[in-house]
Amino acid sequence: MISYEDAKVIFGYLVKYRDIFNSNEINAILSYLTNSDYEVFMPDIMRELCDELKIIPDNKSLYKAFMMLVDSVFDIKNKRIIEVGGGIIPTLGKRISNYQDSGNIKVYDPRLSIYEKSTEKIVLFREKFTINTDVEDADLLIGLMPCEAANVIVKSAVNNRKDFMLALCEGGSHGDDFDGYADEEKWRATLISYAQEKIEENGLGKIKIKYLKEYGDPYPIIYNERG
Repeated sequence: MISYEDAKVIFGYLVKYRDIFNSNEINAILSYLTNSDYEVFMPDIMRELCDELKIIPDNKSLYKAFMMLVDSVFDIKNKRIIEVGGGIIPTLGKRISNYQDSGNIKVYDPRLSIYEKSTEKIVLFREKFTINTDVEDADLLIGLMPCEAANVIVKSAVNNRKDFMLALCEGGSHGDDFDGYADEEKWRATLISYAQEKIEENGLGKIKIKYLKEYGDPYPIIYNERG
């Protein structure tokens, strides 16, 4: 659970930037802060806040762990990266931009905070990433539990023969891209099967799967590995 002192820091942030969160998000944050029996893994918005405010140490940060996993596979220091579903606070994107040398990152999410600004290293797009979004200049597409955007990331990557790494999630809200599947596990299995087929078909190597369970993410992380 969050300590009393850390909770005060979070409340201060909510007061200062309360207009970037909707009522459901604020309720989710308050529920996590006040419910000592909250046993599920940390909600996305809570994880973003805690990482932004340095409440989660680096050795326990899912954002840093995912960034280092991407780097270990694709060497991202000088890569041009697109992140899909960057969150209200572009936590992963900011970490990557600070880590890179001559590389840069474009972050797509309609909900990106109005208080976050683009720089030469990180460019923010307050719009939905679609299958028609131009990825010609990108070396790599990534997503950290982007829910319904996962399908689009895979399709865009394989259609444009781009490397990608995608951390899957529980499946998101039904009523979006998940209708027609009996459950979230079926959705994940179908997406992984599709990615495997298209990776090989488009000369992107082989599909690989890893996990970051020790950082609170129980779901598979999929990517292509060229031979």
